[in-house]
Amino acid sequence: MRGAIDPVRVPLRVALDSSLRTPPTARLFQPCVAREWAGPVHVITRAGFDAVRYRALCEAGATVHALHSGDAGHTSLRETLALLWSQGVRRVLLEAGPTLTAAAIESEFVDQLRVYTASLNGGEGPSLARHLVPERLLQIARSEVGEDARLDAFLRK
Repeated sequence: MRGAIDPVRVPLRVALDSSLRTPPTARLFQPCVAREWAGPVHVITRAGFDAVRYRALCEAGATVHALHSGDAGHTSLRETLALLWSQGVRRVLLEAGPTLTAAAIESEFVDQLRVYTASLNGGEGPSLARHLVPERLLQIARSEVGEDARLDAFLRK
């Protein structure tokens, strides 16, 4: 049985949302269910956000942070990490699609990967293939999780 949860160590929930498209009715803002622990919600967006969407997210319980744009008009990852550091965050688990994952890897903000792949057709965003070549990875482990494949590795700097 697990011990009591330390409220100081409950992870922040952070959504990188350059265009404030997160709906205020998203599951992210719903109360936690039994034995689920999650900290406050932070939405990180670009400066010059839509004031109506900003208010709706604040009313839903989020703290909204407006940062400068980085590459391709998205929120700056460097500024995002600096903001999180100022909030006391020292470790980040990034759950993302290929666009954000590729940007984080290219910016050298990723040191360890766990990638799940499924046999799906479609999807959008850049391929991660050039980041997942054996020459770039250390301590590679592959496994299957149901019908999906999982790759665990550290990135070579």
